[in-house]
Amino acid sequence: MTLSEVILDAAALRHNFETLRRWYGGTPLFPVVKANAYGHGSDLICLELERAFDEKALPSFCVARYSEAMRIRAAGVKRRILVLSHFSATEWLAEPLADIDVVIADAKRDLGELAKLPEGIRASIGVHVKFDTGMGRLGAIVRGEAEEAASALEHFAALKGAGLRARGILSHLARSEEAPELLSSAQVERFEALLKALRAGWREARHGEFPQWIHLANSSGIERGIGRGLCNAARPGLHLWGVSGGGQELARLEAEGKLSQLRPVLSVEGPVRQLKIVRAGEGVGYGHRYVAPSERLVGLVSLGYADGVFRQLSRRADEPWRLGFVVEGARMPVAGTVSMDLTALDLSDHPKASEWKAALRAGRVPELRAEWIGPRQRVEEHGDVFETISYEILCALTSRLPRRWKTE
Repeated sequence: MTLSEVILDAAALRHNFETLRRWYGGTPLFPVVKANAYGHGSDLICLELERAFDEKALPSFCVARYSEAMRIRAAGVKRRILVLSHFSATEWLAEPLADIDVVIADAKRDLGELAKLPEGIRASIGVHVKFDTGMGRLGAIVRGEAEEAASALEHFAALKGAGLRARGILSHLARSEEAPELLSSAQVERFEALLKALRAGWREARHGEFPQWIHLANSSGIERGIGRGLCNAARPGLHLWGVSGGGQELARLEAEGKLSQLRPVLSVEGPVRQLKIVRAGEGVGYGHRYVAPSERLVGLVSLGYADGVFRQLSRRADEPWRLGFVVEGARMPVAGTVSMDLTALDLSDHPKASEWKAALRAGRVPELRAEWIGPRQRVEEHGDVFETISYEILCALTSRLPRRWKTE
């Protein structure tokens, strides 16, 4: 019997990378592959992108934690890796990695952690300094005040004094999916003013070589060209997977004809492990949430909440539904409670239900597969039904699902 699995489309991945790069004027991209490449499988994703694109197009990957850098390096990834959020000297000393950059957001804390590393390791590390231009999270706050540049310059002097090399300056957009006047324009203005002040006050003897990389835009920032003339790199995440954040962004991308320019990379499928005919009045699954109102054809799919199928999908026979599983082209509702490893489907109204029932009664077992995420049930629709964002749906896909490339 075939496995439940995540199936990846390499051609779609390459297409999306090229599309995003074109949208941002041919600028180099730093793909964000944190959280197992948003559930896609960072090992496979990074190796495919590294194979397909040279260092000019793809100088570095981005992860959130040093442990994620360890994982993709162990898989054979050669490009530089930028750790965006958390690193510790303990992890680094346990498994020193080459060609690693880190983001410094809190100069005192982060420099103190790097100071615990031997001089030889510190000399190999590149540092990207993060400034908070309006996100309200990590980084020194930048509001456009005169003294901020002097303080920022001291950060870079401290880096040089610690034997570290500044390789980048970055910020992060808080509302890039929305109209630029709501915040993004102000963030760009603050970032531009900071860069101008840094360049004016920069002294190589004191601060080292001016950082090579300037980056601000995430996926929506890339799509809208936010900061394009100011930056020489960008950090795509969600759109790299051919997915939008849903809601207003989905509607806007569709209206502008841009959603069709992105191709979903991922689908999730599982085998229908068993088909059975359930009589009227019989229950299905834990708690008998579902009681058959008449004779029903039920299929048990080898996917459950331990794989990322949200338990909220559970339903009674008389409850309305919008989201289910796609079986041979038709969307079918869940029957009862989603369990850890299995989900029951009511296949009674499928166009082939009569055919499958006849096969069962004749002792034959139809081989069926059910699609949880795919072209007929996009990730954005899941987010809409569960009142969340596409990111959460993708990140919920657990590691026990094997990942493989689609075969033509």
